[in-house]
Amino acid sequence: MNGIVVKATRDNVTGTYKGYSLSGITLVSPTVLNISYYDDYAFMGTNGIPASTDANFKYDAETGYHTRYTASAKTFLTGTLTAKLEASSTPSYLCSVMYYDNRGRVIQTKSQNHLSGGIEKEYVAYNFTGQPTGRKHVHSATGKATQTELYTYAYDHAGRLTTVKHKLNTGTEVTLAENTYDELGRLKTNKKMGNPL
Repeated sequence: MNGIVVKATRDNVTGTYKGYSLSGITLVSPTVLNISYYDDYAFMGTNGIPASTDANFKYDAETGYHTRYTASAKTFLTGTLTAKLEASSTPSYLCSVMYYDNRGRVIQTKSQNHLSGGIEKEYVAYNFTGQPTGRKHVHSATGKATQTELYTYAYDHAGRLTTVKHKLNTGTEVTLAENTYDELGRLKTNKKMGNPL
């Protein structure tokens, strides 16, 4: 392989390279393990990837979370395919799709999980300095109850993490972590589930 230049070009064609064509090398019966898509969502609806209109994978506005920037996703990772390592010589794939706000931050990720019909949905909210203030994770699988986790993050005036809280479904919110700092900004106390470390 030394000295060989291989170029992969997006063509969105269904085939061995999952929407890419290769030049500079010939591979015999390759197994592609990971594929990354950038710049747009034209890969959706091809190579076993759900269409952009699929309810589980399209962007959906979520109250309390940022809005998708629709003008461009140039330079951003917009999707992935990951092979499931199986006995079959032709693996199946799990896909993920990422959506961004106007500051280039990931605000939604929709992914298939390894469970039959399983979907993971994640929503992220940020403060004006770009730190996450909230995260909503929705886990589903065919025949199972949907599980929703809510995480909230708080910071002090210097942007240091002070608390992490968690809520499962309609349960009681619990504090996972509490941090305090000294006058020099060093971590002074750190509690996990109310217990000092």
